[in-house]
Amino acid sequence: MVLQTFSIRPLLVSLILVYSPYFVSCAFIKDYSSSRFLLDAFFVFGTIFVFYFVLRERFREQDRVVSELIELELQIENRDSEISERSREEANLKTLSCQFSPQIIRQIKDNRLSLDSGTHVREICYIFVDIVGSTQRTNTLPPRDLQEVTNMFMEDTIKTLLYYDLTIDKFKGDAVSAFANDPVEYKNYIERTCLAAITLRNKISLKKADYKKLWRQDFCITIGIASGPCEIGFFGHQDFFKTYSAKGEAPLLAEEMSNLAQPDQIIIDSDVFDACKDMNFLFSFNGKTSIPSFKDYVAYTYELIDFDEENQLPELEEAKCPSCNESSLYLVFEHGIGLLQCRSCLQVIMDLEQIDQRKTG
Repeated sequence: MVLQTFSIRPLLVSLILVYSPYFVSCAFIKDYSSSRFLLDAFFVFGTIFVFYFVLRERFREQDRVVSELIELELQIENRDSEISERSREEANLKTLSCQFSPQIIRQIKDNRLSLDSGTHVREICYIFVDIVGSTQRTNTLPPRDLQEVTNMFMEDTIKTLLYYDLTIDKFKGDAVSAFANDPVEYKNYIERTCLAAITLRNKISLKKADYKKLWRQDFCITIGIASGPCEIGFFGHQDFFKTYSAKGEAPLLAEEMSNLAQPDQIIIDSDVFDACKDMNFLFSFNGKTSIPSFKDYVAYTYELIDFDEENQLPELEEAKCPSCNESSLYLVFEHGIGLLQCRSCLQVIMDLEQIDQRKTG
């Protein structure tokens, strides 16, 4: 839309062309006095100025209306653009929620993390969980039973890892890996990982009959845990697929620890042992071994047996947030007390002892 502008020059030219013949003819009239000429000139130029001010105000009003229309159109365009952008963001978040851990989605929603964010180095604790004999059972089990038992294992594993606020990293075959201390940092991130490993093993043990019915033999897992600095961030191509992952020695070492473990055994490296040896965990020295993935590297490995009776955590059924009905709750520690917090509204629910009393009361 183009704004019309008012200029006095065309008006003056038009009036001069109209009135000039009249003034020229008046000059040849003998009885035409100068006073009459001035009077006529006054009315002529008065008419010019009246027309000028009337037309100027009219054009000003037109300009004001046009400006308001343009501003309104811009507001509508901006609003439509904002609505479209929000719709795209919501659609992207729904897509991303199926791809990334809830911690990553929360960071993206809070504008603390972006798919365009670069990588960074941080100390993490990495856990690798694998199923014993899965390759052999894959070739012998009926597909329906195999799918059902795999889904049950994935559900138990992921819920347990998320409960301790670990970030899900990769799915390697039927193995699941995750890490603690990113994107949310915790002082007790190594302790969290160890608690998650023990809780997961105990949960599967409690459901041994259900697993055995589908697996047609004892269902066992191996768990490896390692810690160290890793490069963390979004890896992959912007136009195709991205994953929030950790790269470094800790993921490789955790997988090697899992390969060294016997069925239902949790093997940790010396760094994890040094960080947790003064806590309420039970350990045993597993041995000194060379790691094939690391040239000339000899690892001192330990078995994480259990946490002692004083540190025993109650078995929890799935609880929902009373505010938003979100069931994805995770464990936080404040002043040594375990609390549940909702991922959606971030409300702290209650401590673990109260939940245990409610269950057994």
